[in-house]
Amino acid sequence: MTMKIDWIPELMPDEWPLGVLEQMDPALFNNAVIPLRQMSGIAMTPSPLPEAHVREEGESRHSTKRGTRLSDGTDLFINGSQAAEMWRWAQQVTDIGGFGMYFDTKPSTMIHIDTRPDRLLWIRVGGAYIYEHRDPAFFYTQLGRQLEKLR
Repeated sequence: MTMKIDWIPELMPDEWPLGVLEQMDPALFNNAVIPLRQMSGIAMTPSPLPEAHVREEGESRHSTKRGTRLSDGTDLFINGSQAAEMWRWAQQVTDIGGFGMYFDTKPSTMIHIDTRPDRLLWIRVGGAYIYEHRDPAFFYTQLGRQLEKLR
């Protein structure tokens, strides 16, 4: 039995690039993306790039590994002025495994959400990835600086 995505008016299937949803795990939406949207009340716009949701190869959570798995990662844009609030809400959704915030994307701040089994937090600033588990003090200092710029 195939699981279906329980869409909500604030997030609908026609917002994702054509052809990607069939290659994505419905649990990503039902257990992570949609609950985050509902809890936070923050608008999220899926990236228009198909590879922001599905890639045929690679080690990212977007990868289908040549059709042997479903992608369980997605990238969405948010209003940068709501980035701090989004960060706080994302930490409360237990089925979010990976959460990244990209401060160097256009048209606005981008978030990555995936349902990997273990929690992994990161930010990207000026093309550099900074991971919470490697140096928490540095990570939270940099996160704070970026969020302050968006106020």
